[in-house]
Amino acid sequence: MQFTTEDPALDGTNWYSYCGNNPVNFWDPWGLDPGDKFETSDEAAKDWAIENYGVTDYVMMEQTSLVYYGIDENNNVYYSYTVATLGEPHSCKPFMEMDDIPEGCYMCATIHSHPNSTEFSDADKDIAKEGTLNSYIVYPDGNRFVAIKKYKHEYKYEYHTEEIYTKVVFKLLSAEKRRFIDEDLSIRSTWLKHFMLMSCKNYFDCRINEWPNTSNYKKISGNFTRG
Repeated sequence: MQFTTEDPALDGTNWYSYCGNNPVNFWDPWGLDPGDKFETSDEAAKDWAIENYGVTDYVMMEQTSLVYYGIDENNNVYYSYTVATLGEPHSCKPFMEMDDIPEGCYMCATIHSHPNSTEFSDADKDIAKEGTLNSYIVYPDGNRFVAIKKYKHEYKYEYHTEEIYTKVVFKLLSAEKRRFIDEDLSIRSTWLKHFMLMSCKNYFDCRINEWPNTSNYKKISGNFTRG
């Protein structure tokens, strides 16, 4: 699968390829791979939330990336993150982007979005501890806002949770981006499977939600409501 014009991120050597020719697992529908450099991992996490949460808000599914660090040409440490992977309504696979970390850089944290929950799950914490990593979650903090929590590694297996940002405004999706999602049958089928199998055991009332979630947009055609 390829873009018909150059990827504006100019990522890699083939600027027409889409998500490294792996469109099933990776999510980059408008060709804007991440890679900006930040002074701290917290700043990288905030940028990830701003740039990516609009998708989670719209499709009500988790997304995940890896935060990594490297050394720039001036011998300064910088932080960035990998392209987001789209998961399911209440789960995601945080290490699918390992090969997306640039050569000479090293993973330091996971980050993922929650469409509902404001807390780290036990599974989230276990993943962080197993890799001796920090972990971030991004979750709703009112309409058009998200908050970010960090499960911070202190010493050996000691961790503590801290809220590092609140009321962060995330970017809404353009009509073109929403149309791309609306026409993606794999995303729609993931939600339908979750709904039809009544697989939501987390008490988030998924069965009464409209999909896609257009609460931050004017009503558009093609939505369907369950419940």
